Amino acid sequence: MFYYALGSNPLSVLMAKNMRDAATASKNWSDRTSGADTFWLSQIQSSSWKSYAASDAAETNFNKTMTKVLSSKSHQAGINKSSDEKWKGGAASKGKDRFGPGVTAAKDKMNSVMTKLLPDIKSKVASLPARGPPGDPGNYDRSKQLGQALHDKKGSYKA
Repeated sequence: MFYYALGSNPLSVLMAKNMRDAATASKNWSDRTSGADTFWLSQIQSSSWKSYAASDAAETNFNKTMTKVLSSKSHQAGINKSSDEKWKGGAASKGKDRFGPGVTAAKDKMNSVMTKLLPDIKSKVASLPARGPPGDPGNYDRSKQLGQALHDKKGSYKA
């Protein structure tokens, strides 16, 4: 076999001669990956995921995976491995600087949603029975009717 021609250990072709320490490996990864954003974006632009993601095979895989996650409680285990300090630290160090630009980038989508949602709310509220005094059970019914009307149009407000 090919492996034996290279030496007695078939894994020798797969192993680095000098194992790097963690700091060097991390630095190499960061240095080389940080400049790959243009390549990364080009790969995204030239790919298509939806045809597979919407397929029966993908749905079957998703269901199998979720069944496994739920039965093994791996989601809960992952949460228990983390801490409030970790996600709060990530939000403070990364999320805060991304929040404003994200809102700005979503402005047109938000406008599209509000252009559909607000007229529906206004129309439904106008058709509700009159508001009663504070604590009147009819007020809860009004709220329920508005909530149900919006729920019935779920999905129609997407940008």
